[in-house]
Amino acid sequence: MSSRFPNQPRDRQPGTPTQIGEEAEYTDKMAAAPTDDFLPEALPTDRTLQSAADTGALATLKGSPLGHLGRYELLEYKAAGAMGEIYIAYDAQLDRKLALKVLRPEVRRRSDHASQRLLREAQSLAQVSHPNVVPVYEAGEIDGRVFVAMELVAGEPLGRWLAKHAPPAARFWRSILDTFLEAGRGLAAVHEAGLLHRDFKPDNVLVGDDGRVRVVDFGLARASNTTASIDERSTTSMELEPHASAQRPRAWTADLTRSGVVVGTPAYMAPEQIRGGTVDARSDQFSYCVALYEALYGHRPFRGEDFTSLRASVLSGEVLAPSASAKVPSWVWRVLLRGLATEPEQRYPDMHALLSALSADPARKRRQRGTAVALLFGGTAAGVLATMLASEHRDERCTAAAESALEEVWTEATRNQVRAAFAASTLPYAATAWQSVDRGIQDYIRRWQHSSIELCESDAEDGLDGTADGHAPTTLCLDTQAERLQLLVTELVHADAHLVENASSALAFLGQPEACGTQFSSLPPAPDAQTRDKLSQIRTAMSSARLQAIAGSFDPALRQLDDQIEAAESLSYEPVLAEALYHAGDARLERGREDEIETGTELLKRALDIAESSGNDALATDIWNALARRREATLPPEQIAFWSRRALALTKRMSSYDQRRAQALRNLGTALYRSQQYTEAEVYQRRAIDLARSNNASPLLSADMLHALANTLHALAKYDDARVHYEEALALADGELGRGHPKVQALRFDFADFLIETAELSGDDGKGALALDQARTFLDTARTIRAQVYGPQSPQVAAVHVALAKLETKSGALDEAAYHAGRAIDFYRAHYGEHAPQLAEALSQLGFVQFRSRRYKEALVAWQQESALREQSGALPIVRGLNQSNIAEALVHLRRYDEAFAAFERAQEYYGAEDDISPIYSGLVEKGRGQALLGQGRAAAAVPHLEAALAVFHEHPFDVLEDADTAWSLARALRISAPTRLEEARSLATKAEDIYRANEATRDIADEIRTWLDSL
Repeated sequence: MSSRFPNQPRDRQPGTPTQIGEEAEYTDKMAAAPTDDFLPEALPTDRTLQSAADTGALATLKGSPLGHLGRYELLEYKAAGAMGEIYIAYDAQLDRKLALKVLRPEVRRRSDHASQRLLREAQSLAQVSHPNVVPVYEAGEIDGRVFVAMELVAGEPLGRWLAKHAPPAARFWRSILDTFLEAGRGLAAVHEAGLLHRDFKPDNVLVGDDGRVRVVDFGLARASNTTASIDERSTTSMELEPHASAQRPRAWTADLTRSGVVVGTPAYMAPEQIRGGTVDARSDQFSYCVALYEALYGHRPFRGEDFTSLRASVLSGEVLAPSASAKVPSWVWRVLLRGLATEPEQRYPDMHALLSALSADPARKRRQRGTAVALLFGGTAAGVLATMLASEHRDERCTAAAESALEEVWTEATRNQVRAAFAASTLPYAATAWQSVDRGIQDYIRRWQHSSIELCESDAEDGLDGTADGHAPTTLCLDTQAERLQLLVTELVHADAHLVENASSALAFLGQPEACGTQFSSLPPAPDAQTRDKLSQIRTAMSSARLQAIAGSFDPALRQLDDQIEAAESLSYEPVLAEALYHAGDARLERGREDEIETGTELLKRALDIAESSGNDALATDIWNALARRREATLPPEQIAFWSRRALALTKRMSSYDQRRAQALRNLGTALYRSQQYTEAEVYQRRAIDLARSNNASPLLSADMLHALANTLHALAKYDDARVHYEEALALADGELGRGHPKVQALRFDFADFLIETAELSGDDGKGALALDQARTFLDTARTIRAQVYGPQSPQVAAVHVALAKLETKSGALDEAAYHAGRAIDFYRAHYGEHAPQLAEALSQLGFVQFRSRRYKEALVAWQQESALREQSGALPIVRGLNQSNIAEALVHLRRYDEAFAAFERAQEYYGAEDDISPIYSGLVEKGRGQALLGQGRAAAAVPHLEAALAVFHEHPFDVLEDADTAWSLARALRISAPTRLEEARSLATKAEDIYRANEATRDIADEIRTWLDSL
């Protein structure tokens, strides 16, 4: 008897996450603070710090200020960390000044670890000879002091150099890029030597007074393809293996142990470093791109005011669009976006490839091409200069035009109006929703401007004015999206509670400026100017109507959309008719009213016929995805899978997948999940997440996909991985919507369900209790918020009571569980009526409570009522089989054995109708049959059934009380039928007693077993 097992499908397929249990010390300080407590912010320079005389700090080497270390004369004290000191020194033997890094004596006495780290740094650097890497002259030990001698660089850290020029001036971006290109060449040289830096950041790069850039601070350098250390709470020990092509001194292969410290600087870490996975040269590439992005745009590419939120942003691939004010060409962002990809395979293959892409400035190439043409045809120097200046002025004109196009849309005054409208809604998540909308619109404007600039520059290069046929579809797409933005802002100024709740959907409706190259590319041109004007009017009306629908005004929206269908039909221009049919059908399915679902589906199918016949792959893909997403809960999963595969097939013909392919993969994964093909579902869901991240998907889309994957991992009993994905999804959703938002509560609800079901699988009573406490907190919060938003006796609150009933049943508080189950039934009946299918889950849970309370008649009544509702609603065979199995167990305890055997047969028939069903279900039937036979006095016949059940439960653990029930029954059967197995019976009974005694509701059974054992 059980409620839900790992492989039982849920009513819906998405889930939730937040970083739980992070140590307090890894919050605000973790995002930017370097973790190396030995190294100062950079190697010493002649201008890095004031001298010892100015600061009052004096060296204490050999008992005298500024003495000697071997042949090195210490001239000036420069800096100190917790583990070492840095001096400017003079090497009399070679007649040169240098930087000398020396380990503190007390640190050496405390541990050899620090000296090994210092030697590793020296050995790493000594292998690299490159003008952009600081050279090491010597490393060793004198008088018990470990030291490293290296080049003394006159200059300053790159971070300080950048600060003098921040924010970047319009033309200064080239200087920043050129500086980083030098640093990148140094990093590439490090990689060629078989090493990784693992802590690349601006303060680990020096800009010399000689103009040369040098990469420094290799205290974390290691061999390529090693495992990252990212456990913030424990000591992580890893063996380092030398690169096959490089010979290493013995110290290089030493064990690297960092106690309680993240290796690297979190703000610049690659996702694989954060996860604690394998790192390689592409991890350094990611850190390099973070630093360059920050230098160019004035902020880092990932949100995060503490380590937890930063971790979630980086792992989700949520790259912020650059600020338009940075005046950096859009091609630079595109290059960086690839270098910042979540998965290493999606980045550049090596640093050389990245540097090559960053050096390929299209504008510079155009100017060079123009110069060559002018010279080829006898142009004068003045003419060549004019060509170059014209190119630069053209770029400036494109930037100015793009910025001015939307400058009046999201002004400070408008922002204040929208903020006030959101606050007036009094919703508990209004403040977070406002911040998300403000951030989303600003991000969208920047992306739109970048796409517009790119189109303008491309047109200018080709001698077009933006209206020629070659680029008209892209211009049309950008114009349509700009118009949608204006309409959205108008709606937001007067936002009510419904629009505040659905603001994220409104933002998604704007579309992707980056995808405009494919949106209308295959459409035939409108025949004349008058038709073009009418098309523009129809599209404007459709956009306005869709935003009305998102705001909750479905009736006027649908009337307007139906009017646009008529208007489009009168034009005899099929592409816009397909758009009108699509919007009218999708809006009906969005509302979800039963009498409109079929109408909406037929409208979408009509739109699909036109879109596919006219070759509009982008719209056809949107329609297939809409059918699959909107109908996934109401149609067989096979149908959803077919539609999803059609969408996937179309995306293969498109030059830009943007997020359409990711959506299709997500939909297919959901369909496979619902058909219990969990292994296949996981594959497609992971592909969807990877693609969404690489295409700068919204945090909410990423959260939805992570939630769906978490549910699938739960079904596959991959509990640790499932928990990570629940937490990550919840962190993203919390940040975008606020904890009180209904979508966030849905995520928390699934996470709580997961915690309840897996609490007893932890193997640790304390951990199980903590998991239940965490789930209870989630559910209590959900009940409060849902009561406020939907009403205290709403179906949404009833669902929380069902979950609380399950939780309290697990914890043994059966009176509390019965109260929650009863409230859920009352609320559902009041809202839906006596025979509503929604009652089934609540009745099922009430049956469990009664069964565990040993009120078997009441349990049987509840499950029989559930059975009628499951039959009426056409529930999945696996759900109906589980219900029949539970009925059979109640009948066994009522000694109605013949009826019980019949119910078990029905359960087995239902299970047989399912493919790839978990063995747990057959285990339940075997257990029940064994208990029935034992009740009939046929102990010998019961034994093989009970043994088979126990073997299943041991191989597929899911409910310790089921283990106890089976073991206790088998112990009694063995005592009666197999006296020679009495010790085995005693052992089984003892294990059952331990399980029962740990649960408050079953301690009387434990007492009964103890009496039985004492009688043996």
